[in-house]
Amino acid sequence: MAATPVIPDPAPGDYSTSGQVLTQTPIDTGDGNTVEAGESLTLIIVRNTGGSAHTFTITSQPDACAGRLGDVSQSIAAGEERIWKLPASGWADVDGLISFGGDDAELEVKIITI
Repeated sequence: MAATPVIPDPAPGDYSTSGQVLTQTPIDTGDGNTVEAGESLTLIIVRNTGGSAHTFTITSQPDACAGRLGDVSQSIAAGEERIWKLPASGWADVDGLISFGGDDAELEVKIITI
């Protein structure tokens, strides 16, 4: 099956007085998730809502500049929240999508495009 797309939240404007409400989405553990890469950057915030550590993985694309050859996986401790700042280059595939997934739906993502 195809990965489940996540709709990103836009960043608030430079002079926002009310901020931006962020949508929190559980990871699709079976098929993974994708998000359309932002024009400049995509911020992925991962929160572990569970009581034990879970693994979150971002699928890498070949990136000669960074020298990264493989996917990036990180263990997220219970209650922990982590953020990644991803440029499209090196992360987005030919369709402009960034792919990611995790081992448990207790991992939830918030995504902001800039």
